[in-house]
Amino acid sequence: MKNTMILIVFLIAFIFISCAPQLTSIPTSERIYQNVVEVDLSSEDIYNKTLTWMAESFRSSKEVIEYKDIVEGKIIGNTIISVNFSEGIMPLYRDVRVTIIIEIKENKFRFTAKNFILDDMIFMNSHLPETPVEYKEQLEKISPIIETNLINNLKEYLLESSKPDEW
Repeated sequence: MKNTMILIVFLIAFIFISCAPQLTSIPTSERIYQNVVEVDLSSEDIYNKTLTWMAESFRSSKEVIEYKDIVEGKIIGNTIISVNFSEGIMPLYRDVRVTIIIEIKENKFRFTAKNFILDDMIFMNSHLPETPVEYKEQLEKISPIIETNLINNLKEYLLESSKPDEW
């Protein structure tokens, strides 16, 4: 009877381990999301409107923006996005801290997101510590949020704000 119980426990453990997703580690240099977006605006307009977008999109743009230089055409900031890392029925949202770099040239900007850090959290009475994003599968969950909530949002803002305001 005891041997049967040990065998059952072993089989259950084996099934759980074999069904667990295999995560693909990626080098630090590849833990980045980058996109170049073309817009029909001068570099000065893109720069100024990007600063306005940040002021309107984030609770405190002064806390978000770490560096800005119009001559260099660069804005660097830090923000937090919420990402669902669940593979099952129950959602598992984690806040992800991310550094954003917006480099501006005539008629285009390059949006770079990097330094992804999963914030610590309490889940089912367990503490999940702060950890860097290390796996391809994590980055695949983060990338669409960056694209939709940040890059597309900025592009739409730039295009909308370039239209004349008739009031």
